[in-house]
Amino acid sequence: MDPITITIFAGLGLALASVVVFWEHIIGWAQESLFPWCDQHLPTIAPLVREAFVVLNNAVMAVRKAAVQAWRKLRPRLLKMVENFERVAQNYLVTVTSYLREKLAEDKVEIVETRRTVMLDDLPADVQSSFLRGEAAREYDITAEQDEQIEQASLELAMTV
Repeated sequence: MDPITITIFAGLGLALASVVVFWEHIIGWAQESLFPWCDQHLPTIAPLVREAFVVLNNAVMAVRKAAVQAWRKLRPRLLKMVENFERVAQNYLVTVTSYLREKLAEDKVEIVETRRTVMLDDLPADVQSSFLRGEAAREYDITAEQDEQIEQASLELAMTV
């Protein structure tokens, strides 16, 4: 598998992890607000709304399982992925560095680096706060965060079986 493909899979894994995080909030909101409101104001379609969430939840659970499986296949080859944020003039430089091993039995590590310039609004909220407080740079170990999210997703999937 070439390094670009591995990086793409890692990015997809991060996107899927985000869906996992937000889905819990969406379900919580639906249970606390939407379902009771539908029961009270739209009782004829309330069962359909609940059924729609059952169908969506099944789809999200399938995505969770696929994300966990994909990450477990990718992780032995993706040694580390780091995202670095730096202020450059009026913009911000985001550098993602991936340390990849094409074959598991090899010691050779390939370093893939991507850079993009973004505006402050495009940065995550905590990174924006850091820069506004005067920090010059911020770095995240994406693999560590993803490992933690995948572990959490695995535990939640185990509880649903």
